[in-house]
Order: sequence, then C-alpha cells, then structure tokens
Amino acid sequence: PTLSSAPENGPIMTTTVTDNTAYARFEIHIDGVRAGLADYRIVGSTIHFTHTETDSAFAGQGLARQMIET
Repeated sequence: PTLSSAPENGPIMTTTVTDNTAYARFEIHIDGVRAGLADYRIVGSTIHFTHTETDSAFAGQGLARQMIET
C-alpha cells in the first residue's frame, strides 16, 4: 500500500510498504528511499516477525508499526 502524509510543518511524503518475498521481509520506503524493514517467518497461517529495523534518519515516526500492521 501507498500512503501520503505530511509531517508537522513539512512537505507531503509518500510512504510505500512492499512485501519482498525473496528475502521474507516487508520494506518501507519514504519518497522512494528505503527507511526500514521487518523480517518475517510464516508458520501455518501466522506471520512471526523476527527482526525490525528503521534507518536512524526516520526513527520515531512509527514506521515499524506501519510495516507490521499492513
């Protein structure tokens, strides 16, 4: 999914979450720049998240939550 948001007093940014199945991870991009990832493992019908990572330039914006809730 693609979301657009405007940080307080800032420009509108486009946020895209993609499922990179080749690496078993979700990736989040802000205006085309990879800002974070969430590795996962599928067991039956359940997704187990094993690791999340957010670039420090994007820290504190809830990006890991967005990837997991997508």
